[in-house]
Amino acid sequence: MRHQLRVPLLSKPADQRKALLRALTTQLIREGRITTTKARAKALRNEAERMISLAKEGTLSARRRALGYIYDKKLVHSLFEKAQERYGEVNG
Repeated sequence: MRHQLRVPLLSKPADQRKALLRALTTQLIREGRITTTKARAKALRNEAERMISLAKEGTLSARRRALGYIYDKKLVHSLFEKAQERYGEVNG
């Protein structure tokens, strides 16, 4: 039963699923657009929006949380620099 299961399982164990979502989020932020399946895209949406919200917040603790999730350190710094101008008016 899937009662109250918020994250789609994507037919993978938990460690592989987390690594997949981290890699897809990193690639999405780097490229701006990726090609993937519909189920993966729906699962990715929450993670990507969480990283963008952290970047819009812009605090030191938000930056550290993003650094712990996104693989590329330079990408995190560029995301935090450009977040307000790129995503400032977008809710979420």
